[in-house]
Amino acid sequence: MQTYVYVRRATFINLLVRKKRTKASTSSGGHSMEEWRKLIRKVREPNEQVINDVGQKVIVWADEEGILHDVPAGVLCCKRCGAYGVYSSLDDVCQNCGRITSFEVLTPPPFDELWLPYRYPHALFVDLEVEAIAWDVEEFIRKVLVMPEEEHYKILTAWIIASYRQQDWKTAPYLQFIGPVESGKTRALEVLSLLSYRGVLFAVVSPAALCRLIEKYHITPCVDQAEYNFHRKSEQGRENFNIWMCGYRRGQFYTKASKESEEDVIKRNVFSFKALASTRAFDENIATRSITFYMREGIPKVERISDEIIEEAQKLRSHLLYLHLLQKSPFPTETEYAKKLHGRLREIFSPLLSVAKALDYGYDDIFEFALKDKKEKLKELQDSDEGMIVRTIYDMIQDNEGEHGLGGDLVALRLGDIASRLEMSTRTLGWKLKALNIERKKDEKGRYIDLTDKKTLDQLQYLFRKYGYVQDSEQPSEWF
Repeated sequence: MQTYVYVRRATFINLLVRKKRTKASTSSGGHSMEEWRKLIRKVREPNEQVINDVGQKVIVWADEEGILHDVPAGVLCCKRCGAYGVYSSLDDVCQNCGRITSFEVLTPPPFDELWLPYRYPHALFVDLEVEAIAWDVEEFIRKVLVMPEEEHYKILTAWIIASYRQQDWKTAPYLQFIGPVESGKTRALEVLSLLSYRGVLFAVVSPAALCRLIEKYHITPCVDQAEYNFHRKSEQGRENFNIWMCGYRRGQFYTKASKESEEDVIKRNVFSFKALASTRAFDENIATRSITFYMREGIPKVERISDEIIEEAQKLRSHLLYLHLLQKSPFPTETEYAKKLHGRLREIFSPLLSVAKALDYGYDDIFEFALKDKKEKLKELQDSDEGMIVRTIYDMIQDNEGEHGLGGDLVALRLGDIASRLEMSTRTLGWKLKALNIERKKDEKGRYIDLTDKKTLDQLQYLFRKYGYVQDSEQPSEWF
């Protein structure tokens, strides 16, 4: 087995073969107690359980120079006799004294992965640049998945690589695949679950399972049939939706009351990259946190995920895992292109642009896609009921339609007039105006929007800009 050193050269990253790695013995007699102590003390975060060349599960990590080290999983110390050993379970009998005892856990016992298990991490060959990782991942995706647009392959590739450095990012961009039956949505999730960091594909998942798996194992969940799994008219759908909302930004927690105690609460860290598939766009909040792909039916070069394809994915995962284990991030915290984006768009695309910049891979293409995505999301926002309401209010102000004061100035818009234009009930309009934080007042004629109220004017000004009906450079006097 070989070990690798991580070297930075200008804008490129090289992973070079350094020297032969010395295997750690997996038997209790292979090391003295002092040697065990020294080995365990060297374990660093991040680390990973992997399978080595002889099929054993070991904990592997990289030191500050990028050299890989490992110790067996399940190193325990008997609390009776003090002997160290390698065990598969905390319920085993001490290998030294033969007694049923309790153990001090020095390395986590081996566990069965929900994701495709990782092999021992590898870097690239000496004469190849690490940027080849991105091209190899893209080539794999093109082989097994048909995407509607060429730039989609670069987005997926950068997202997969970024998922291995989730510890570096403040936000975790989501992916959403939308399309009819047999349009490639489930295949897209399947490919992501093969390549992304600890990717797990779910057809159905309970909220308790989802939040526990994300917090304990930091999985990348890929949820199919999302319109049912996140349907907010059911309790389970609401809980899954809340987990998705809390997991987008680092530092936010999914918090709920404990069923066992009236005074206690349960707080889960559910921050992670996530992907979902649905037949329709079912929620604006999830959509604004996602990069959305509208899928179409197509036949990939390789239609079946065979053992050979999984073997190819395993090799790619070994290289990607090495990037995850590096103590120092190989990617910049922010790029010049990311600084040109703002708000949610910047949060979504910043990790992908950082990956693309470091690997010299599709940097311009991803930025152009981000700008196009901004326009598409704005169009979706404008086409929503809320967008149509804001547009109608804006048009009525522009056309000077409504109630006027003694000086001839426009002073109020009647909800009945707005509802009539929209062919919407005044009751429904009232609820949506409340959600938009537009204050409604009432007099003997009914409810109205007061255009002489400063708070209302400030909120309208904000909404006109948010929905793209005026530019930041325009002054209120230009549209009032």
